[in-house]
Amino acid sequence: MGRRAVTQVRRGPTGEIIAVSDPGQPWAPRARDDVVADTVSGEHTYYVPWPEGDMDIMVIEDASGPRLHTNRRPGSGNDLLTLPECP
Repeated sequence: MGRRAVTQVRRGPTGEIIAVSDPGQPWAPRARDDVVADTVSGEHTYYVPWPEGDMDIMVIEDASGPRLHTNRRPGSGNDLLTLPECP
């Protein structure tokens, strides 16, 4: 099992996260569906190294299917959306 830092995201046309990345890593970028499969199987975990501490990325299921989410501050929404866009 590997633990992978995420420092950038790629957004789809409606703003949803479709990939995550950590530039320079051989696995990056990684498509959302692959991150979901990695997380659910336990093969890899993904986290964001925020200044106040690491926060694991969770898989949340809703009506539109699985999505990636992290919430470092209560009530702040999905903080992954605040990460820079990856190429």
